[in-house]
This record gives sequence, structure tokens and C-alpha cells, in this order.
Amino acid sequence: MGAEMNISDFHFLRPLWLLAFPALALLLLWVRRRHACPTRGWAEVCDPHLLPHILVNSASTQKRWGLRATLTALALFSVALAGPTWERVEQPLFSRTSALVLVLDLSPSMYATDLKPSRLLQARLKIADLLQQRHEGYTALVVFAAQPYSVTPLTDDTRTIAALLDSLDPDIMPVPGSNPALALKKGVQLLRQAGHDRGTLLLLTDEDEPAAYVDAVREIHQSGYRVSVLGVGTTEGAPVPQRGGGFVRDGGGNIVLPALHEEGLQQLAAAGGGEYRRLRLEDSDFSALIPQGEVEDSLNGEQQNPLGQVWRDAGVWLLWPLALLVAFIFRRGWLLCIALLFMLPPGVQAAAGSATRWDSLWHNADQQGAQHFSRENYEAASSTFQDQRWRASALYRQGRYAQALAAWQPATTADDWYNSGNTRAQMGELQKALEAYDEALKLQPDMEDAIINRNIVKDLLDKQQEQQEQQDQQDQQDQQEQQEQQEQQEQQEQQEQQDQQEQQEQQEQQEQQEQQEQQEQQEQQEQQEQQEQQEQQEQQETAGAEEASPNPSAAEEERTERLLRRVADDPGGLLRRKFLYQYQQQGAEQQNRAGEKPW
Repeated sequence: MGAEMNISDFHFLRPLWLLAFPALALLLLWVRRRHACPTRGWAEVCDPHLLPHILVNSASTQKRWGLRATLTALALFSVALAGPTWERVEQPLFSRTSALVLVLDLSPSMYATDLKPSRLLQARLKIADLLQQRHEGYTALVVFAAQPYSVTPLTDDTRTIAALLDSLDPDIMPVPGSNPALALKKGVQLLRQAGHDRGTLLLLTDEDEPAAYVDAVREIHQSGYRVSVLGVGTTEGAPVPQRGGGFVRDGGGNIVLPALHEEGLQQLAAAGGGEYRRLRLEDSDFSALIPQGEVEDSLNGEQQNPLGQVWRDAGVWLLWPLALLVAFIFRRGWLLCIALLFMLPPGVQAAAGSATRWDSLWHNADQQGAQHFSRENYEAASSTFQDQRWRASALYRQGRYAQALAAWQPATTADDWYNSGNTRAQMGELQKALEAYDEALKLQPDMEDAIINRNIVKDLLDKQQEQQEQQDQQDQQDQQEQQEQQEQQEQQEQQEQQDQQEQQEQQEQQEQQEQQEQQEQQEQQEQQEQQEQQEQQEQQETAGAEEASPNPSAAEEERTERLLRRVADDPGGLLRRKFLYQYQQQGAEQQNRAGEKPW
């Protein structure tokens, strides 16, 4: 890059190759010893002017020069392999990938049953199949009726989108109707927010009046985005069932039969520079709409792909003098010296014998960890990464949330706070998760993922509070019922005592009247009456005890069952409240246009 060399930054990328120099030094000593001067003995007995005529040493001289050239070439080759460097260059850390926005029609006409069991269910199944086969790139989901709403922003986690598909239903939309143009503009907005100047929008719709939106789609295509259409339904159409029974009718009282307008949808796809297909059970429809291996041709790749700095390997410049030396020694016999390249020192052989240490010669720890991460080997990635944020991400994917949270501390960026919020939410610390999302939004107010997750956690907290309040009310009600039962029991006992007292008074009066005439009969009668009173009293006490002491375990189980039935698991309800909130925030301009069809 034209930068001046900084001697303090000079180092070797693969320094183990320098271990070849001791071997070269030993080889040089061995060659010098083997080819010591052969004329030394003759010079002692012959005159110097006769030696040139007696001895022939030109071949040995050429041999010595050839050996020196070979050793020099090997030395240069070792230095080149060691990778001398002193300068950093920028390099993309990840390759660019395609961006896809799925735009799903949730107008009431999607309830039509010309596709069994319904258009809506077939469309959701088709999206699920697409997500299962989409292993690369970023995907977003937008739903629309009279107004569009973002379900998920652009993400590489297709499993999150798939988990929300079952909750998508026309009933969660604040206002019925159908306006694909606004939905496609919402998709373009998501693409631009994520920094994508190119991308594909796939419209899944049963729109029966597509001609009204051709100009809007053509404008989207002119801005650089591709619009394809997947038609849902049949050209014959079918009635639209209503929740309360019956079918949707128009203003004249006739049953509405929304049919698929394929010609108009083909024109819509042509205006968007894309393809049109009708929804089919096999995969041939979206295979044509979204070609496999599609790569985004973005003019703004620097913004989409994170850049890192790597050391520039300057060893390549040594190949020029090395090529000249190899050309000089390219003759019979000298190239056998290349075999010395395979006589590596033991340290290098040990490094080559270990896959992990061999990788360390070419990749740093974070690059090796990224390879493990891309292969979903998160355990190896977490033990390899030196970058704490990457290590925390690998720990999070393993479900080791406590360790991941510790690795993200201290949180200094919006992403750190967002990831900390996600981790605390997974750990069940919803209040702390909410606080973490708030910190992330303070640093980056337009962070849509944090806004969505915060709303979900807030709804969960509200639901927990509501359940707690319901449980407290139920406890109070149970306590009040128990107190009322106790009061009724006391009143019953008082009544029984009063009855017994009156009965005793009557008995005494009768005894006094009959005392003289039937003394023996009175005694027998008194004994019999006492026995009957005793048995009656025992029965009443037994009945009162049973009423006062109901089975506590059965009552507790019944109360627990009532509480469990009150706990709702409805992600669709969260989306319904989210869309309604967005609809209210957008104001009066969201009202349907006069005369617009509600299906």
C-alpha cells in the first residue's frame, strides 16, 4: 500500500521455516570439507607456473559455484516460506451474501380454500420449505394487509423466522385489506437500513387486482432491487370463510370469490425484473424465483462486510531472485538438491504432524475459531477464540449463558448490551434483560432487533405480573370462601344447640306431667331419648367435621389446574399487539382508502 517500513513491526508470519537455516549451515560445512582444495599437495612439490598445465580444476570450480547457488536458493526459499512482513492491509472478513425479503399477504382472502386446507397454510408451508433450504445470506419477513408490518429484520437465523410462521394469521392485522405496494416499500426500507443496495423481494400474494401496483414495482426495480411473485390460489377462486360462520360478501350481498389474476401478477413480476410462478407442492416454484448460489452484486460492499487487517506477506518478492538462481542451476544433477526441502527439522515435522498446530502456521486463533463457528462446532470455537465477543457468541450458541454473559462484560457498545439482554432473557432474568435493551437503545436508538426483543420481554413481564395478580386474587377468594364456610358452620352449631335446648325443655315438661302415672315408662323413655340424642349428636358432629375439613390436596390440585389454564402461550398475541401499536403510532393516514375492498 506504499507505506514505509517500520522496523518495529518486522516479523515472520511462519517463523518455523527459519529452522531450515541450521540444516543449510551444516550442509555448507559438509560441502566445504568434502571439496577442500585438491591442489594443496601438488603445490608443495611443483613450481607454481607448472601447476596450470598439470592440474585440471575448472570442473571443480563450476561445481563449487553450483553448490553455492543451490544453497543460496534454498536459503531464499526458506526466508520466503517464513513470510517476512512489516505492513498491514485491509481484507474482508466475510464474503458478501444475498439479501432476501419475504413479503407475505395476510389479507382475509388468504382464508380461501381453493388450495387445501387453505391458501394461508400452503403459503406458510412454502416459506418453511424455503427457509429450510436457505443456508446462506440474510432473510427478512414482512406481512401486510391494508398496511405492512415487519415481523423480523434481515437476519441469518432462519430458525427464528420459521418459529413465528404458525402465528401469522389475518386476525393479527389491525385493519383488513390488501396493499402490496406499501409492503414492498417496507421491504426496500429493511434492505436499505441493513446497508444492502441490491436484493430480492419475494411477494407471496393472491392479489386479484395487481395492475394497480405495476408503477410502484417498476420504481422499486429502477432503484436496484428485484421483485419476484409467487401466486397463491387458483384462477377459479373460492369463497372466503368468516370466523363466526358464513362467507364474506360484497356490498351487494353477493359471496366474494377472489380469484388469482395470473396475467396481472406476471406483469407485476416483469416490472420488478423478476419471475412469476404459481405456488406448487414441489420446490420448482421458488427454485426458479430464487436461483441457488445467487450472490449480491453490491456497490457498497465495504459497508456490508466487516473489514479486518492482515499482515501482507512480502516473501513473494523473493521469488524473483529465486527464479534466477533456479534457472542458473537447472542442469543435470543439481536439481537433486530439491530433495533437501523434504529434510525438515524435527520441530517442523512435529508441527506438520498435528492438524491443529499445522493450521496455526497459516491462521491465527480467531480465524481458526471462525472456521469452527461456521461449521457449528461451537465448543471448539469457544475454546479457540481470543476475541471475547466471538467467544461469547460461541458460548451463547452452546447454551452456556452464564459464561457468555461474563464474556460480554463489561458492555461498552450497543451490540454488547443487546447480546447481554438476549442472554439474560434466556436465563429468565427478564427485568435485567429489559434494562440491558434500554442501555442498547440509548447508544443506538434505531436498533430494530433491540426494539423487537424489548417489546417481547416487556410483554412477558406484563404477563407474569398479570398472572401474579390473578393468583393473589384467587388466594384472597379462597380465603374468603373458607371464612364463609367457617361462619356457616358456627351458625349451624348454634342452631343445633338451640334446638337441643328447646327439645330438652319440652321433655322436662312432659316428664313432669307423666311422672306420677307412668314413672317406669318415663324412665325407659328418658333412657331411649338420651340414647337417640347421643347418636344424633355424634352424626351431626361427624357431618360438621367433614364439612369443616375438606381434602386439602384435592383443593390445591384444583386451584393449580385453574391457574395453569389461565397461562396463555400465544406468540400471535404478541405480534397482534405489536402491529396494533405500530398502526396507532402511524396515525390517521393508515385508514383504508374510501371504497377499498376489505378482503
